[in-house]
Order: sequence, then structure tokens, then C-alpha cells
Amino acid sequence: YSILYIYVMKTIVIFLLGLLTFNLVAQDSDIIVWSDSVKLSWKDFKEIHPTKGLEGEAGTTVKFHHKDTCIGGRIFIWLYSWFSKSKSWVVKGSQGKVGLLEHEQLHFDIVEIYARRCRMAITFAQKDCIKFNYEEIIKIIEQNSKMAEEANELYDKESEHYRNKVKQKEWEEKVKKELKMYEGYKSPMRWF
Repeated sequence: YSILYIYVMKTIVIFLLGLLTFNLVAQDSDIIVWSDSVKLSWKDFKEIHPTKGLEGEAGTTVKFHHKDTCIGGRIFIWLYSWFSKSKSWVVKGSQGKVGLLEHEQLHFDIVEIYARRCRMAITFAQKDCIKFNYEEIIKIIEQNSKMAEEANELYDKESEHYRNKVKQKEWEEKVKKELKMYEGYKSPMRWF
């Protein structure tokens, strides 16, 4: 076999393994991986609080996670934003409140924006396995994770946990615009 054939076959196998692993993560009964075609529903909030929470009527646990490897001189990274069903909650009886579920969805969308920013930053920082700098990737991920948390806190503060309809609408427009702006970094799987 030629070197090119072996390289192509390795790449295909690694890609398929990555896709399989990603799909297994996506199918985890507790995790929802962000997708523009999948929206949260109240059944995704597994923890029901019988009384009103300290900061609101629902809580969403969203983060991003990554895996990386070097294959044939190229870096393969997949970084995805996810929602935890078991760590997300809603106050009993609040599910019918207009705008609350959409507010929680936007928390998830905000984390996806920072996952996309993270993918973009890694794209510019990492070019090949020879110069692969794991610490730099971790630093980029930690910075973007912190910024996502801060953005979500600001979102809750400004929208008053969805009660300020004007600010809620402003945030919806801002998030929609940013998701579109970083659309080129939507795929959680990237080759460098």
C-alpha cells in the first residue's frame, strides 16, 4: 500500500471513531449536545424543586468539553457544548410560565457561542502536531469557559431571569447574531 493510502485510511478510521464517540456522548441519557435543530423542553430538566430557588425559577447546567489527539501529523479536536439533565432544575409549577423555557435555552446558546469562539481561537493557535501545545488549548478553553459563565451571569442580571422582556429580547437578538457570526465554527469536530 502507498503511504497516501495508509494515511487516508487512518484518517477515515479516526474520523469514524470520533464520530461514533461523539454520537455516544450525544446519546448519553443525561447529556444533550448543543445542536441548532434540538431545543430544550421541560422534560429535560430532571431535578424539580418544590419551592422557588434563590435566583430564579429554573437552573440550567451547561458547559463545554473537549477531546484531542494527534493523528498523522494533524491535530483532531472535538469540543462540544452540553446540557446536563440531572443538574438542571425547575421550580414545580413554573413550567407554564411564558418565556422561561426560552430563557433557559438561551443559556445553552450562550455557551455554544463561547464553544465556537474557543474552536476559532484553537484554529488560529494550533497548526500541527509538532507545535501542538496542550497547555495553550487548555488555557483557551478555560478562558472561554469563564467568559461563558460571566456572559450567562450578565444575561440573568440584565434580563432579571427573563422577567425584563425588553432586555430578554435584546439578548435573544444578540445571541442569534453571534451564533450566525461564528457559524463557521459550529462543527464540534475540527482537523488542524
